[in-house]
Amino acid sequence: MLPEMNLKNKARIFARLLPRFFTKIFRIVTSELENIMKFITSLLASMLVLSQGFSAPTDEPAENWRVIKNSPLFSTSADFDFKNGNSSVGRVVRTGLLCPRYYYDLYSVQDNFEARGITRFFSLGFLFSWGVEIDIYDASSRYLGLIQGQTLTKARAKFMFYGPMGETRGIAYLNSEKANLLIVSPLDESVVLAELTGDAYGDVSSWAVKLNHRLLEVDSRLLKIFSAFVADYHSSFKEPPKEVYHYNFNYNYNQFDFN
Repeated sequence: MLPEMNLKNKARIFARLLPRFFTKIFRIVTSELENIMKFITSLLASMLVLSQGFSAPTDEPAENWRVIKNSPLFSTSADFDFKNGNSSVGRVVRTGLLCPRYYYDLYSVQDNFEARGITRFFSLGFLFSWGVEIDIYDASSRYLGLIQGQTLTKARAKFMFYGPMGETRGIAYLNSEKANLLIVSPLDESVVLAELTGDAYGDVSSWAVKLNHRLLEVDSRLLKIFSAFVADYHSSFKEPPKEVYHYNFNYNYNQFDFN
């Protein structure tokens, strides 16, 4: 009888200790897993910081564009080559001459069709370049956004960049004296997203596009088509020369009697 009682007591003690044992084991395993997760998180964070340190753009963007327009006289099309240094980064082909609607087709470096910009006929852009409205679609005819010239503005020209849902992505202002444009953030106009500066040489014009890749909110396809449009209408964005009037007064001093 006594051995049986001892066996029952041991069973009761074991039954009481078993949950405590598993609870302690669970806590140890959980604590170790938390330490492992903290280590992995810290490791990933360090790797991210290192990768940003090596690859993040600096104040001088890694890629700036040079847009070169070539359009022979009376040609119904114009080519706009985009360069980054000596490397091509795509091209835009404009078709149409003295017609109500123009097409700006964007091609990749591999010459694959990427997007098309179509100017609206029923807009002030039919008469004035600053009033242009360009709807842009990708290669699958999906809507990418709108570039729209503004009428009510103090600037010589102002263009709004809209996304596919109608959200404002950027605002371009024409310089008050030169044919240069500044694209700024719609949230803070002191934040510059891109800058376009250019010169025209007859049928050829060359534009430099300086991009701020860290802050760029405008779809690059819209920006390339806009750059081609600006290069296309370079002369219309120039400040017209101011007329200076010279007055020549000829006096006949003999008609005055000074005596």
